[in-house]
Amino acid sequence: RNLESQRAAGEDVAETAIRQNIAKLESQQAEAGAKYAKAEAEKNKGAYERISNLRYMKSDIETAIMHAEQDRQEHENELSRLKRRREALLQEWQEEDEREWSGNEICPTCKRPLPEEQIAQAIEAFNIAKAQRLEEINQRGMKQCSAAMIKAEQEEIDRLDLVITEKKEKKAEIEKSLEAAERT
Repeated sequence: RNLESQRAAGEDVAETAIRQNIAKLESQQAEAGAKYAKAEAEKNKGAYERISNLRYMKSDIETAIMHAEQDRQEHENELSRLKRRREALLQEWQEEDEREWSGNEICPTCKRPLPEEQIAQAIEAFNIAKAQRLEEINQRGMKQCSAAMIKAEQEEIDRLDLVITEKKEKKAEIEKSLEAAERT
């Protein structure tokens, strides 16, 4: 019986040791699993952050493109307005320039020809008034729709075209990066 109880006690000790080893191994396995899960989460966190950043960049550049296109449209509208105004002033100037003296050379009272001196004075007064009107049209043109103003608008449109093209190219790059990041 003593032998039997020693044997049973030995089995209990061995069983306890085995159970302790199993518990220890299970604990190590759980720790390893937790470490692996944490490492995977960290790896995925980086990927999620990259995707999130790329989406933000895409949204940001789409907004920038939209603003640049709106600015371009405003400058295009202003350019059209300036050209229409310039065309109207050119027409007004040409009409004024084509006007000729059509004054009466006959005295309304006595029905005789006016003296040459009076006709010359009337023609001179007409020409002075005409020159003043032409200069006034010219001044309005310089203030309202000069060639420099038109050129500046066109240059701004050209600059915005480049900005829009560059931003669209950048957007395409971001979209490629985003697609690649989302696949992994």
